[in-house]
Amino acid sequence: MTCLPRITLAACVAIILGGCDSSARSRTPAAGHARFVNSREGLTGTCLERYVDYSFDYPAGWEVKRQGPGNTENYVQVTRWVGRKSVEQLSVGTLVSTDPQVDLITALPEVARAIVGEETRQTGEFQVVSQQWTRFAGLKAYEVRAISTWTPPGDPNRRVRFNERIVLLPDETKKRGVTLVMYEVEGMSSGGLKAITDSFRLGK
Repeated sequence: MTCLPRITLAACVAIILGGCDSSARSRTPAAGHARFVNSREGLTGTCLERYVDYSFDYPAGWEVKRQGPGNTENYVQVTRWVGRKSVEQLSVGTLVSTDPQVDLITALPEVARAIVGEETRQTGEFQVVSQQWTRFAGLKAYEVRAISTWTPPGDPNRRVRFNERIVLLPDETKKRGVTLVMYEVEGMSSGGLKAITDSFRLGK
C-alpha cells in the first residue's frame, strides 16, 4: 500500500500569484547523505519558466524523483519508503509573482490560506497547528504546520495521521522562490527531514 498521495501545491501558488541559516553548510554531505542540486536539465513548463537554484542534503537511501511521470509539477520529490509505504517526503515546487507590482513577501499569508483551503478540500481533515513568519535557509519565509489524517481505501476503520510542514520561501529578489511541502507519518520520523531543512540553501 502506498500512503497518502499529496496535492500539487505549485499549481495552487500560481493561482494566487498569477530552519536555519545554511551559510555554514559543509562543502560535502555528511556520511550516509547525498546532495541534490537543482538544474534546468529535463525541466518543462512552470518549473523551467520559474526556475531557481537551490540545493540540499538528504539521506542516501531515500528515493529522488525529479520532474517527470508521477511528479509533473514539482522540481523534485524525495521520499523515504518502508516497504510499499511512503512515510516521509519532501516536495519542492515553484513560488513566483507574475505581477511585477506584487511584493511576494506581502502575498505569502494569502498563498498559505489558499494552500490550507486546498488541503482541507482534498483530505477533509487538515488541522492547522501554527501559521507564522519564520526564518528558513537564512531568509524570511512563511510556514504552516498541520496535522492531517487519511483513511486507506478499503480499510475504513484505519486512520493514518501525518505531521505536515509547508514553507513558502522567496529568494532575495522577492519575485520568485520555492514552496517546500514536507510530511511524515506520525511516529515514523527518522530525522531525515531535519537533515534536509538544516542543509537547504536557496541560490548557488
